[in-house]
Amino acid sequence: MDDLDSIRPIFFEECAEQLTELERALARLENGEADHDTVNAAFRAVHSIKGGAGSFGMTELVRFAHIFETALDLLRSGKITPAPSVLQIFLHATDVLSDLTAAEQGGPAADPQRTEECGKMLEALSAMPEAEPAQKSEDPAEATPEADDGVPDGFMPVRFEFEEDLSDPQNIPELSEGFEIFSDSPASGNMPHAEAEPPAEMAKSVRSESPCETKTPVLSGPVSKAPVVPVTAPPASIRVDVARIDRVMDLVGELVIGQSALREAFDKNALSIPGESDSSTLSDAMNAIGQLTRDIQDAVMAVRAQPLRTVFQRMQRVVRETSLIAKKRVHLITEGEDTEVDRTLIERLTDPLTHMLRNAIDHGIEPEEKRIAAGKPAEGTITLSAAHRSGRIVITIKDDGGGINRERVRAIAEKKGIISPDANLSDADVDNLIFAPGFSTSETVTDLSGRGVGMDVVKQAIQDLGGRVSIQSEAGKGSDFILSLPLTLAVMDGMLVTAAGQVLILPVSCIVETMMIDRKNIFPVADDMPLMCVRGSFIPMIEIGSALGFSSVSKNWSDKVVLIVEDDDGRTTALVADSIDGQMQIVIKAIETNYRPIAGVSAATILGSGQVALILDVPAVIAGAGKPADISWVKQTGIPSEMAAAESMI
Repeated sequence: MDDLDSIRPIFFEECAEQLTELERALARLENGEADHDTVNAAFRAVHSIKGGAGSFGMTELVRFAHIFETALDLLRSGKITPAPSVLQIFLHATDVLSDLTAAEQGGPAADPQRTEECGKMLEALSAMPEAEPAQKSEDPAEATPEADDGVPDGFMPVRFEFEEDLSDPQNIPELSEGFEIFSDSPASGNMPHAEAEPPAEMAKSVRSESPCETKTPVLSGPVSKAPVVPVTAPPASIRVDVARIDRVMDLVGELVIGQSALREAFDKNALSIPGESDSSTLSDAMNAIGQLTRDIQDAVMAVRAQPLRTVFQRMQRVVRETSLIAKKRVHLITEGEDTEVDRTLIERLTDPLTHMLRNAIDHGIEPEEKRIAAGKPAEGTITLSAAHRSGRIVITIKDDGGGINRERVRAIAEKKGIISPDANLSDADVDNLIFAPGFSTSETVTDLSGRGVGMDVVKQAIQDLGGRVSIQSEAGKGSDFILSLPLTLAVMDGMLVTAAGQVLILPVSCIVETMMIDRKNIFPVADDMPLMCVRGSFIPMIEIGSALGFSSVSKNWSDKVVLIVEDDDGRTTALVADSIDGQMQIVIKAIETNYRPIAGVSAATILGSGQVALILDVPAVIAGAGKPADISWVKQTGIPSEMAAAESMI
């Protein structure tokens, strides 16, 4: 029993993978990709879960998986077609199968009534009229064998045909003109060939009892000349504890810091090294170490990177269940599922996306009668997409609902005391009121909303990941919720700048270009930030030191440098600093965990000298320009004692 307990976690990991594969196959069928391989993939996923559950004595899971498997076999054999009604039952069964698996893993018990009802729906599929059988291909090379034909996974069936009878009753009982074996060796031109459709006059074939024992059989007699069917072996993989990968990532971070310290020490002492050739040799060695460090970091980051597909497919169930509760028909479209991000982001995106999709269905998508009256399709559509942009990952939740009713939002905010009646708010400010704690437009408490908890949790969760959330809404046409997140929470490329005596880091991904200031291109604006003319375009200028409260606004622009940065919406701003001190890889350290939240700062890092440097949240600095800074505790003479205390913890 101890042995079984030790492999239970592995079984549940495989269940998660099989459920993901099942969801993917059903989604392809729903999109009209009803090919044989897709149906077989769904069947194998349920079959694998059933087989593993049987080993652990999970009776209820095995029972339901068997019913599900039987229904899928009807689809596989062509007795039923992948009609929308059939696929809805299969999707519902997938949710039940997931609940049963979670219950066996220690989660909440699955609803027995729901499980029983779904089982009856699956069993009822066998009573449906049989579909017209597909016309068999006349080309043997195009014939597709049944997936459950007794062929072990990873083996290739090979059939031998002979012109004369080679059977010997003493040695090979009941052997006739041909027989069938399996080979785990790739097919090649020198190997026997497979006969997909044997002639009718052929005698019955005998299957080898131990296919693994015969790798490359040698038989006399002519063989058929049917085309070779190549077998592609799956890519080799191993399971590694996530904690071990995280440990390697931590060591890579220390390596980056150590390499930076070594580079800084070398640069300081390079002039004292006797002989130009010695200095050149050491410089080449330093460059090689730097490149090796970068390669190691990239390799580890690639191991940690995962596609968003697993999260996006999980959202399909969220939409299905929420739609049933809200009594609305909603279709979810996913785009950019293969976009890769750091594993830590994958794990922490599920809850925010769940809240936002439930909110879009409950508040965004109108009831069916209102949609029809407005000339819209009765079924609402939500698009969940992801893409890389300016070194960040941007996830968009777009619905085709009624948009945000700003008048109602403002009225509710005033009633709840969130804003004063005389507050002067822009449309964007009103939209962002839905993120206020305790805000809700629902007048009654339901299973979906009304408790005043949800969107504020979403905003906080995204901010905890170093991200931002913004809204674009148009009345009658829908809303877009845009999440902008860093690609990784570990290492990034940063530009070192000095502003008012402080060393700061700007993410290289947001920098468009750098330049020196030319006073003739600066145009002061009354009661507003100055503008800078760059190739005929006027962009606002923000002095980093004054924006963060390090110093007062400077009127002397001499010897200053400008960094043209771009936010998530593509708008450019000129950030002014005293100097640019170089570019380097930096290890990201959470400032909130080790100190406290700081406006305009996303994280911190440790330089090669051991000094702590703050990493700027560029969009936050731009948005807060002109407003009173709340980090004036940072002294121009250096980091205060409380920050020094935090430095020892980072």
